[in-house]
Amino acid sequence: GRQVAETTRQLVDTEGHVSERTRQLADKQCQLAETARQLAESERQLADSERQLAESEQARVRAEGAAAEARVQKEAAEEECRLLKAAMKQEEVEFEHKFFLLA
Repeated sequence: GRQVAETTRQLVDTEGHVSERTRQLADKQCQLAETARQLAESERQLADSERQLAESEQARVRAEGAAAEARVQKEAAEEECRLLKAAMKQEEVEFEHKFFLLA
């Protein structure tokens, strides 16, 4: 009877040890799951940041294109203005010449 009691005590001890190890493993699994969740969240934030950066880059490229187009239009307007001034000057000279001939 004493042998059975001793064996039973050892079995109970072993079961206690196994259930403690099982609990520790379950805790570890929970910690790993939380770490994985945090990692996934960090990756999502990184992807968001990369997307925003790409959008900013696209916006910068669009803005540079618009600025270049505006420069081209400004230069064209300045050239048109020069041509108009030259034409007006020419008309003024011709008018003065005609006026001089009349006088």
